[in-house]
Amino acid sequence: MLDTDILFSRVLHDLFGRLARRLRLFNLLWSDELLAEAKRKLIEEKAFSADAAERWVGYLPLNFPAGRVEIADARDGLNFAELTVDPGDHHVCALAVAGNADYLITRDQGYLPDGLRGHGVEVIAPDDLLCRALDDQPQAVLDVLELQAGEWGGGRPVAVLLEAFERAGAADFAGRARAELAGSWSRTGSPTRQ
Repeated sequence: MLDTDILFSRVLHDLFGRLARRLRLFNLLWSDELLAEAKRKLIEEKAFSADAAERWVGYLPLNFPAGRVEIADARDGLNFAELTVDPGDHHVCALAVAGNADYLITRDQGYLPDGLRGHGVEVIAPDDLLCRALDDQPQAVLDVLELQAGEWGGGRPVAVLLEAFERAGAADFAGRARAELAGSWSRTGSPTRQ
């Protein structure tokens, strides 16, 4: 599942969605509470209009309708002091546990990895999970990056998209993808991905 800090990043949100839909590397989970928080923060912190914020967070229900998790009952049985230092993240922990998430993808340092691991949830930075995906399926991930770059902002070079990943906190992934692309170029003899 994507934490709200990942939902705020256009490039990360988009790439995780594409990897989930195209490669089926994972299913994305969401709750009404998660979407409400993301929408509120997009309006307050990024000055999105209500309609733009609704469209942004509407990506998950539109593309992953089976990923909706009801968390009301899950809150009752959890000791949140073992899962997070931030009371504002209780609903995120409830979603991860109730949805049987394998990963909570976040840059937020307030989650307690040992407590969540006790529920089968690994807290992981987006950079780390993207590197794993690249290791597991390099050509498929590069193909998805090429598609994303082609549709991003009317079409941009993959190199520009990788710079955006660096700014979004996925520098290791961007560097490794760059190296894979360079290797792909040297093997094929054509700069099809540059």
